[in-house]
Amino acid sequence: MRKLTGLLLVVALLVLPVAPVWGSSVTDSIYRLPQPGVPFTQPGVPFTDISTLKDGKVVWHWAASEVLAAYSAGLIKGYPDGTFRPEASITVQEFTAIAIRFLGLEKSLDPAATLPAGYKADAWAVPAVAKAAALGLLGRADTTKPITRELAASILGKSLGLQPNSDPLPFKDTASIQSSYRGMVGAMVKAKLMVGFTDNTFRPGNLLTRAQAAVLFVRALNYGK
Repeated sequence: MRKLTGLLLVVALLVLPVAPVWGSSVTDSIYRLPQPGVPFTQPGVPFTDISTLKDGKVVWHWAASEVLAAYSAGLIKGYPDGTFRPEASITVQEFTAIAIRFLGLEKSLDPAATLPAGYKADAWAVPAVAKAAALGLLGRADTTKPITRELAASILGKSLGLQPNSDPLPFKDTASIQSSYRGMVGAMVKAKLMVGFTDNTFRPGNLLTRAQAAVLFVRALNYGK
């Protein structure tokens, strides 16, 4: 069902100029990044800040392939100035809006929706946040704030229909994961959709970047393939 939902989402997004072609790799998309130092000439690259020129050679952002894949699937958007700002933090409402697109529910949103008590969102995000609240993806929160790794794990894990996992986590900072998020963090780690850091920490309170969010959703699109 997850595979079918992901495919239907892509088909439904007719406003896109092209449709993605998914393969076995989480970085597989219509965009093919060149070998280091070879200019990327494929037309339609939407963002100006996922590559730089260094010593006359093109250097791509570490998550450029996933950013392009997520864009081609209609999940993420850039800014009016043509940038993506991959290292900027992403807010809870932005992440939630992507989750709603991931589920293929964007066109079913009620533009006149109102937020339940205890939620806060900017006007543009109210329909998506209200839908996420109704689906149980998101608890009461100020969604205008940057999202943390543990909350991102919770929202995306629930979007995928994962069941909370109570197995012991291998991280030395497991105790700092909030109890309300721990089961879904465990599920995301078990599914290999999220990993820890080289120092054996998970850093649940760290803010997620826009690039990291793109990587997570591309992994989710390929989950179970």
